[in-house]
Amino acid sequence: MGGAGYRHGHRRCRRPHLGRPAASACGLGSGDGSGAAACSAAVCSASSDDSDKSSSGESNELYPSLRQIPRLAVPYADLYRRVRIEETVFELLSQQYEMARIEEAKDTPVVAVIDQPLVAEKKSFPPRLLMILLLTMLALAATSFHIVLSSMWDHVSPSDPKKILAQEINDNLRSKLERRLQRRLGVE
Repeated sequence: MGGAGYRHGHRRCRRPHLGRPAASACGLGSGDGSGAAACSAAVCSASSDDSDKSSSGESNELYPSLRQIPRLAVPYADLYRRVRIEETVFELLSQQYEMARIEEAKDTPVVAVIDQPLVAEKKSFPPRLLMILLLTMLALAATSFHIVLSSMWDHVSPSDPKKILAQEINDNLRSKLERRLQRRLGVE
């Protein structure tokens, strides 16, 4: 049960007596052995409480007794297995986290939007009045040019070789453009 000098009667004392009488080592006797019963009753009573706790598994000792080791092997193995699983999961998640950080660094856009664009309250360019005037003058010039050219074309005689050549070119271009348009649309 215990080592030499640890036992008083039927209870176990926690203090080693190392060759001295049991009661004097516990400090309860005069050394003649008469204090052994007092040691058993006072100092070693805590060991009986601890032995009750150790049987239920709630010991205050740092290391378990030899009797408890076989009973503690299964819970220890279970806890050890859980710790190993959690370590493995932690390692895998750490690796995935680092890989995700690397991928995020690769996918970082070159251009970052600092402020969201807003619709302008006042138009800055081009000036509307200037654009209206320029486009009106351009439309007027184009219309005038078309009217003058169609008037001149109508005054040319139909037997003129230049007019005949221009009409043939116009007809050829028109037919080619119509065929290309039909091919693109898929209509034959």
